[in-house]
Amino acid sequence: MFAPDDPYFQFVGRHGNGPVPLLEVEELDAAHDELVAAGVEIVGAIEHDSAWKWLHLRAPDGNLYALGERRRASTADPGL
Repeated sequence: MFAPDDPYFQFVGRHGNGPVPLLEVEELDAAHDELVAAGVEIVGAIEHDSAWKWLHLRAPDGNLYALGERRRASTADPGL
């Protein structure tokens, strides 16, 4: 759930038609490459915060879904 002033509220309003399920994957970059190779529509760019990396895709049923990978903490990258 996002408030109307949240960027994701607007994103889902433009691209989705209801709740957007997020499915956790082990390696998001590999999943992205497989989806692109299969001709699946990727909606937007891969995004991340300190805990997750995610992408949105349009499934064959026309609905918007998200895939997410938990980010591992690293002392080498303070952005994680």
